[in-house]
Amino acid sequence: MTESRTKKWWVSALLTAMLFPGSALMAQPFTGQPGEIRTDKPMLVDPPFMVPETSTTFHPRLLPLWMQALSQPDAQTRYQAALAIAKAQALGMPGLEITQNQLAVIAASKDEHAMTRLAAAKALVAMDAREHAEAIWAVSQDLGNDAMLVTGPALARWQHGPAVEAWRKQAADETLSAAVRRSAIESLAAARDAGSRTTLHALAVNAVASPALRLAAARTYGKVTAGDTGPLPELPKVSHEAGSIDNLVRAYLLTGHASDQARDQLVALLTHSDTTVASVAALALLEQTPDRLDASLDQLSQSGDAGLRQVAIRRWIGKADGSSIAGLVKRLGDAQPALRRQAGDGLIQLGESEALKDQVAQGIAGALQASDANVLEQASIAAGQLKLVATADRLVELLDHASREVGLAAAVALGERRQLHREVHDDRR
Repeated sequence: MTESRTKKWWVSALLTAMLFPGSALMAQPFTGQPGEIRTDKPMLVDPPFMVPETSTTFHPRLLPLWMQALSQPDAQTRYQAALAIAKAQALGMPGLEITQNQLAVIAASKDEHAMTRLAAAKALVAMDAREHAEAIWAVSQDLGNDAMLVTGPALARWQHGPAVEAWRKQAADETLSAAVRRSAIESLAAARDAGSRTTLHALAVNAVASPALRLAAARTYGKVTAGDTGPLPELPKVSHEAGSIDNLVRAYLLTGHASDQARDQLVALLTHSDTTVASVAALALLEQTPDRLDASLDQLSQSGDAGLRQVAIRRWIGKADGSSIAGLVKRLGDAQPALRRQAGDGLIQLGESEALKDQVAQGIAGALQASDANVLEQASIAAGQLKLVATADRLVELLDHASREVGLAAAVALGERRQLHREVHDDRR
């Protein structure tokens, strides 16, 4: 190394160490956990704000006062008490179960003010009071759609029989508004009600029904029949018309079946000209039988649809073999920032495996010779996270890259592990 080159390296390393030592950004390596902050653009990340731990205490007289308020003659007092109980439950106040009987009486009473009944139902839902499902169901029947927003998720979660039966009838009732029928379909999906499959299928293949209802029914059918290995249902004919709703309905209906015949048809849809249809098929295969995607990964990764490219990246990460490394390296320059970061994170994850670390190191070293700035940025980040000492020379060269993002990524990579500096220096002494 020439004297000027040596001086340049030491100045760069010193500046990096001065700028980033011990900072919150450098304190921990990126592990790919949800919500974790990456360090590729630290100037765009606010310093972490540590919220001090707090504890909530409740006055011992609150519960007796609320119990008394629920028995008061004026509806406003009962209303405010019910809302306060719901809020206290959310804050973790213990012992609120003793209010459930009074709240259930209020919720079920047709003589009670509508807002008070709704507040009581909200409190019962907050406490997950399954034993009072009848009272909560009465609120949803009497007060309509506004109440269903409060009560529906809980009733579906509890798979409350009368509610599920009512939703089946509403989904099939052509005299009802599309909004009511769609709400019923979504509730059936949340309840995972396999008994509604016939109703849902009939609506999905009904050519004169609204497209939104058909799609909702087809999606829900796929959920409530998940894992079914029986005969395939009647499917809409394949349409060559761009944007045809029949193709999308067909794909969703197939997602609920685990038979080889269904999987073969989903594989065939991966090359459909409508990328929305192809995406439905790809996601279903990724969740159910990901190995059926392997023959199509290269094609999916070159699709103009970001969703299909993401499926390929996710499969490569899950597959975790030599072909995965090559595929992820190619996606380091993806047009979508989120996808190229995902590919980089996938390489970091695979590089932590003892069996793959050498192949990953070779792949990253090759990527660092690319001309694409996006590839260089992600490869620099991965090299820093994996402490690839052999890439230090190239990272130093990239400090002067025309792209500021690449230069910063290289600086962060060199500074992320000061041990990297020491090891390189020891090798050169």
